[in-house]
Amino acid sequence: MAFSDPISITISGSAVSLGRTASGAGVGEFRNPTGDVVVGVRNSYGKKNARTIGLTRTKYSADPINTAINRPLTTNVRVSVTVDAGAANADVKADLVGLLTFLTASSGAQIDKLLGGEN
Repeated sequence: MAFSDPISITISGSAVSLGRTASGAGVGEFRNPTGDVVVGVRNSYGKKNARTIGLTRTKYSADPINTAINRPLTTNVRVSVTVDAGAANADVKADLVGLLTFLTASSGAQIDKLLGGEN
């Protein structure tokens, strides 16, 4: 089973449509037309099964030394789940939803702490 094509991601209130640009055994990739937003999906199987979905976004900003030059600023955000083969999807889903709910509660206060370097 594969993700639908295209997928839509909302960033800062704006929906971004991403069309499938790669597909293979356990992998998929989606990009917007300008290529500055990419979502990658990776799956691996064995004694431990791993699932990763990630978003890479590139924005451009004036170079602080030479403002006539724009430089790329890239962010990579990943969610990765590794489980023993045979683990129940319902249990893993409950764990993942619990973690994401913790991070996004109170307007993302825990994300602010994470990005601020708190532990």
